[in-house]
Amino acid sequence: MDIFEIITEALRNVHDGKNLEDVSNLYSKLYAENNQMVDMLDKTLAGEDLKVFHHLCDNFSYREVTAEDIYYNQGFSDAMKLIFQSMLWSPVRR
Repeated sequence: MDIFEIITEALRNVHDGKNLEDVSNLYSKLYAENNQMVDMLDKTLAGEDLKVFHHLCDNFSYREVTAEDIYYNQGFSDAMKLIFQSMLWSPVRR
């Protein structure tokens, strides 16, 4: 089994239907819980506290999106390096 087959098999295992369904269900559950907490805090907090809370939520979301961008870009870069290295090593092993 060559490196591309190993990588393809690993990706299939990560992205199989069951795994994606579990992630989707968890996301839906957490999304609903988050909305419930926001509604509760909207009723509890007043004026300036509410503005600070929403600013905190927005800031946290922006930070998470930025972290995901970094993670994605690094993963893509690592994948490209792996592909190029694999292509270069292949003739040497034969």
